[in-house]
Amino acid sequence: MIPVDKITPTMSTTYKYDVSKAFDGNNQTFAHTRDDDPNDNINMTLDKSYKIAEFLVMNRPSQSTRLNNSVVTMWDPTGTDYSCGTVTLVTGTANEVVKVNCSENHVPVTKVRLTGNGQSLNVAEIRLCVGNKLECSPGLEMIPVDKITPTMSSEHNANLDVSKAFDGDYQTYAHTKDNAPNDNINMTLDESYKIAEFLVMNRPDRATLNYLGRLNNSVVTMWDSTGTEYSCGTVKLVTVTPNEVVKVSCSDNHIPVTKVRLTSSEKPLNVAEIRLCVAKELGKLRKF
Repeated sequence: MIPVDKITPTMSTTYKYDVSKAFDGNNQTFAHTRDDDPNDNINMTLDKSYKIAEFLVMNRPSQSTRLNNSVVTMWDPTGTDYSCGTVTLVTGTANEVVKVNCSENHVPVTKVRLTGNGQSLNVAEIRLCVGNKLECSPGLEMIPVDKITPTMSSEHNANLDVSKAFDGDYQTYAHTKDNAPNDNINMTLDESYKIAEFLVMNRPDRATLNYLGRLNNSVVTMWDSTGTEYSCGTVKLVTVTPNEVVKVSCSDNHIPVTKVRLTSSEKPLNVAEIRLCVAKELGKLRKF
């Protein structure tokens, strides 16, 4: 999901409730265009180009069908428009969520628009999702990135440093030097965690197919607080495509660890994102 602070929304007209209500995380508020607005719409300008895979929209917090048949359109940086799809309500009930699939248009876009059907737009929330989501398996949750201190064995250049693998931006990536031995990314944790799953995302599509395979066969290793080493597993790319996500299961080692390392298999590491997942326990991170 693209963070809402990366989206600048505007609305064609306002009736009582402004466009910010569609991005505030409160499903009891909603944005509302004027009833006499013939071209009611909500525009979203993005901070950079994204490949939008899914458009999520939530109905107002009371029964209404005004949102039905609204249309989602996207524009790339050149101004070329692409159709995403149509919002089709099933029940029209309060806070009904509709997912519009935009994945057929594999084009980076900088602007998205929701256009109403002439009845006025009433929208509780809008979110934009990019492809190849970084999501833990059911029953697991991510360790927040601010609990992880990452370092990298080398840097290809200052614009491809290790922070790019933890910034939430799928269009950036960390890159070690081409000829450096033992390429790796180290993650020191703020305390001990039982890591159940290691998530890693392949570099984005500014590459040839040859470069997209660099992440394959990288190895995930962990250490406990005494320095004892444990093997997690190996990264196995399946499609060898941009932003492909691989989940490496570490659940066989039920040992609290304080350090995790991703080591390349004799090629430079090219990593868009890394996340660490732990088991949920009463809605809190399981720490030890």
